[in-house]
Amino acid sequence: MQDTKLYPLWKEAIKVFIETSMGEPGTVITEEWKLEHFGLKKPKMATVEEVQKFNLILLSTFESFREELLTEYQIHLKPAGRGAHIVLAPGEQTSDAWRQGVNDIKKSMSKMRQRLTNVSLDQLTLEERKENADALARMSLLAGMFRKARTKELD
Repeated sequence: MQDTKLYPLWKEAIKVFIETSMGEPGTVITEEWKLEHFGLKKPKMATVEEVQKFNLILLSTFESFREELLTEYQIHLKPAGRGAHIVLAPGEQTSDAWRQGVNDIKKSMSKMRQRLTNVSLDQLTLEERKENADALARMSLLAGMFRKARTKELD
């Protein structure tokens, strides 16, 4: 009798991951493990398009796997380089989530600031200039609140 596998295969990988105690802090998930358990084969002699398609499939499959581990089992995976990920201890999850979130917000705010300040003002109507000035003021308020929140100790 043949074992029934869950579909998509990342769900089967979750089952194997949990049953084999891979969720223990410090466990490293290699790219090879992902390929094997997600049923993927790295293209050998491939075109750029084929490699991009493969990478997109691997990324989307892994993100589904990662999200399920986090939301259903409270297991957080952190990048460990070379396509590998490591299971973080529960005590490390908060600081890692905070650090990553702060970095994401900083990048987004920098991009927003760049876009708001690089508007050709001489081509705007008075109303559009006011809208731009108001947006810049609101962005400055957000930046101040963000700076204060990120430097304050968590209670």
